[in-house]
Amino acid sequence: GVLLLREGDPLAKPGTSPQELRELFDTVMPQFSSLITDDVIEAVAKKPPSRLPSFRYVGPRLHHRGSTVLLGDAIHTVKPYFGLGANSALQDVSVLAEALDAEKDDVPAAARRFSRARAGEAEAL
Repeated sequence: GVLLLREGDPLAKPGTSPQELRELFDTVMPQFSSLITDDVIEAVAKKPPSRLPSFRYVGPRLHHRGSTVLLGDAIHTVKPYFGLGANSALQDVSVLAEALDAEKDDVPAAARRFSRARAGEAEAL
């Protein structure tokens, strides 16, 4: 499992008090707290924090040389724990299909149209 805490949060330090961590779960997620054993709480409290990788936007051009487009996680700066990757990829495919239809299968024109249509969404995520 993963416990996401803000940098600087007192509970995000190694050697956190297991009691304080238990209180956090009891307060914030009472429906799950009883499912977490004291041994697991102690192990998480001892564990040093790790950092998630940073993500960056690849746009505004989401195509290369008119024959290659990037889709899904390759263009969206969605953090994996948001659960939006598959939905974004499916939307990308739909927009690409529409661009190909609109450009009468002129792939370079469709790639440019796709980039214009999805760049804002890719950056926003």
